[in-house]
Amino acid sequence: MLTANDRLETIREKLRQLQALDTGQAIFGASTHHYLLNPPLPPAELEDIERAHALSVPVEYKLFLTGIADGGAGPYYGLYSLAQGIKAADNSADDAPPNQNVIAMDFPLDNKATAEFIDDYNDCLENGDDDEIVYPAAPDTLTGAIFLAVKCAHKIGHQNEVA
Repeated sequence: MLTANDRLETIREKLRQLQALDTGQAIFGASTHHYLLNPPLPPAELEDIERAHALSVPVEYKLFLTGIADGGAGPYYGLYSLAQGIKAADNSADDAPPNQNVIAMDFPLDNKATAEFIDDYNDCLENGDDDEIVYPAAPDTLTGAIFLAVKCAHKIGHQNEVA
């Protein structure tokens, strides 16, 4: 079984391999993030962010933030820094009560419902019934989540919408 440090090194190595293979930056998003990582987040700064937002970042994500990078290269247009991810989550919660710490609020889907969906999803895929997958309804307001990456962004009026 890989240790946390082994997994971090695997991430670093895979990023080096991608950069070496995609010298023309043809993979979607690479021309934006250029396979560059932001500096790691100092542990004390991470603790300050957790305290300020009344949250506890999962251990694996903490290790990534403090051991590899606070955002930068990643899927699509790249990974948000922790501060950018919190801001994007706050900005997406238009229906949340004003002045609420949306990332500290409960996530709208519970573990049981999520596990049942994943089981049904996998069963459908294994049986070749892709068209039978029933996705849970999207919550009106996404709370209890930090955004990690920008998939698509487009401008609507004066507000950026992140999909």
